[in-house]
Amino acid sequence: MNLSNEVLKLREQLASTKPRETKPPQPVVKLSQNAGQENPGRVRVSETTEEALDIYTELTGRTVLRPGKLPQLPVSIKADLPADTNAAVARVVSELAECHLDVVPDGETFVRVLPEDWQNSLMGKQLPQINPPLPSPHPADPSFYAVVRSDFAACLDIYSNLRGRTILYPLSLPRAAVSFRNRKPLTTEEAVYALTVVLAMNGVAAVDDGDHFVQLVPLETAEHVTPRAPKPKRGAPLGVVNK
Repeated sequence: MNLSNEVLKLREQLASTKPRETKPPQPVVKLSQNAGQENPGRVRVSETTEEALDIYTELTGRTVLRPGKLPQLPVSIKADLPADTNAAVARVVSELAECHLDVVPDGETFVRVLPEDWQNSLMGKQLPQINPPLPSPHPADPSFYAVVRSDFAACLDIYSNLRGRTILYPLSLPRAAVSFRNRKPLTTEEAVYALTVVLAMNGVAAVDDGDHFVQLVPLETAEHVTPRAPKPKRGAPLGVVNK
């Protein structure tokens, strides 16, 4: 008996009785727990503001950065949009304004959608302190998917991985769902910037502490945070720090 032929027959029998599962390659960092299965363009019909933001992203190619909770438009505008792209974008912006939402372009890649009068809030004070992303020496990574309503714990894991830092935060930290949509791959620097901005929109400030930590604190306490990470002595073995 030829053992190789028997093995081949057994494999053929197994293949005919059990469907083969194919899994997409897993990215190093995935900006959504189910981003590989979701179509970021699909929204529930009842979520009219989500639908409008998705249309804006499709028309402009910009990544929308927004708070976790936004007021909903009274009705869907998808069926009544003008055929002209510029006119359609203007219509979306106008409808969002009627819902008391400001649409603020942010560089060439992003756009911020904010509640009106945001400039006079703690958010408005924090956002200008976030530096825009620097040009990356590496190409955009297609494995950086859209964050679509990621829960807060998942967002912290993603943020920690992207930054290569340990996150420190108090139990009182606001824990709103984090959400943004993108149609184009983002560089690591762009993904870090996007999440830092979205955290601020959800009441959380990110304060770097030394080379290995980042503190996440409520916006109202951000200006009182003092970085205190110990600095290791040059050439000292691991665990030895300056006193």
